[in-house]
Amino acid sequence: MKLKFLLPAALCLSISNTGHAAISNICCDLTPSSDGSCKCYGIGADCSNCNGSSSGGNCPNCESTDWTASGTDGYESRIEALCLGIKCNKFTYYRCAKGWYGKAINLTDSLSGCTRCPSSGGVYGTTLLAGNDNVIEDCYIPGGTVAKDGTGTFEYTADCYYSE
Repeated sequence: MKLKFLLPAALCLSISNTGHAAISNICCDLTPSSDGSCKCYGIGADCSNCNGSSSGGNCPNCESTDWTASGTDGYESRIEALCLGIKCNKFTYYRCAKGWYGKAINLTDSLSGCTRCPSSGGVYGTTLLAGNDNVIEDCYIPGGTVAKDGTGTFEYTADCYYSE
């Protein structure tokens, strides 16, 4: 006699650490039970949220953060927190702040890789967004900026992008 198993429709998540091999897999029923909770299978089998959310569940104080200045000029960091059962896994991500270009690299005791946009007339350039994909040509001084050099004070009438 053959036995058949009916498996529930499930969502499976593979949690990885910044592009490295998966550190855990969670499968969750897509249909919540009558009390509104969902069931998880595998590592994190008792995670009340099943979607990696940090609120509630068995992981108190397991919360992600938004991007903030990292304490080192030119860098921002954020924490992504993920409840896996009763364990909170936190991953810290870094990027170059607005006005800096390059790719943030987290070394053991320091950050590296971001360079401040050049200055002109005593005013540093900026970038449209923070991130790790900016190059020096993304640096610009916004139109309307007043600057000063050896010949006097002047105003940029349009955005002025860096070029070599």
